[in-house]
Amino acid sequence: MKHKHFVSVRTAYYKHTEHTKQIRKKQKVTQSNGQQAVETVLVTKNYRSAMAILDHVIRAGTTKSCNVHTQLTQHNHTETLDKSGDIINSYYNARKKYKRTTGREFRSDGNTLFEHVVVLSEAHVNWLEEKLGQDRAKDEIVNCLKNYSQSFAKKFGFEELGFVLHFDEGAYDHNKEFKRNVHAHVLFFNYSFEHKKSNLKYLAKKGVDNKTGRTHSQNQHFVAIQDLAAESFEKLRFKRGVSKFRTLAKHLPKHDFLLRKLAKTKQKYTSTVDDIERLKIDFLDYCKSWFEMLANSKKASHTAALAANCLTITKDMHLKEELENSIFEAEDYIKSNTNIDISEDESITKAINNNKRKKLK
Repeated sequence: MKHKHFVSVRTAYYKHTEHTKQIRKKQKVTQSNGQQAVETVLVTKNYRSAMAILDHVIRAGTTKSCNVHTQLTQHNHTETLDKSGDIINSYYNARKKYKRTTGREFRSDGNTLFEHVVVLSEAHVNWLEEKLGQDRAKDEIVNCLKNYSQSFAKKFGFEELGFVLHFDEGAYDHNKEFKRNVHAHVLFFNYSFEHKKSNLKYLAKKGVDNKTGRTHSQNQHFVAIQDLAAESFEKLRFKRGVSKFRTLAKHLPKHDFLLRKLAKTKQKYTSTVDDIERLKIDFLDYCKSWFEMLANSKKASHTAALAANCLTITKDMHLKEELENSIFEAEDYIKSNTNIDISEDESITKAINNNKRKKLK
């Protein structure tokens, strides 16, 4: 089976400081006659600041993420045009340059920072590292990111700030294997000093199809951005990420697509419920055997471990917490109200705590 080898881009933009905005949103309301209607209401939406994003990007420490593993942060790479390696300094230099060029500060309600998150298939990065070695693979990826940043800035009229390549984010899968989320934050200042204009508003417009006269279903500028990423990483054999619109089987009508999505969700939910029910049955069987062995003065450490393992693999956190509390209360009752002795290696509670400690290591 061939590994995945995609490169794709997600974009976001930010104002300099944290921003709160009132937006109109449609929502269902129940009227006095009991019938439902759709009304447009004003809701408050909070937007993160450019500084909060830059703080996360450079791992300054004020913003925390459970997905960042600091022991891997040394493998990250920062690139700036001024070669200072300080992406925040580059951002502030662009703001100062804007003031020198225009004679005024950037508008407080204007979007200053344009972020491109370039996501790379971990499987293909692993393949490159095996083929080229980690250092050379990183260097080649950095060169591709430089090419992408330059190409985008030139094509669409933005000021390059630099980028930070992250190798330190990820999570452990069900096999306890660490899966890296290899990506780069490629950053631009929302102004073209060559053409003396901000281009983000232009970029955000979907535009009209000349043939049909209708608005494009996809923003053609962002389609071009995905193409630029694919071209920039082509030499490393990365392939363009496939649009969600293209992956809809035979371009299904919307209602058919939604029905299929609902069917998959129901199937997943049913499977999850079945798993929980099987675990509950196994757990209760092990607990019953455990108590019978204790009552008959037989060694119960093995059944205690089996019962604890059932809880370790339970994904339903609410169920896990309830069963753990029930076991703790049961053991406490046995110790206080019977002559049955429960040694440390026969305690299910003790086994659960041991499993938790092993998982943290």
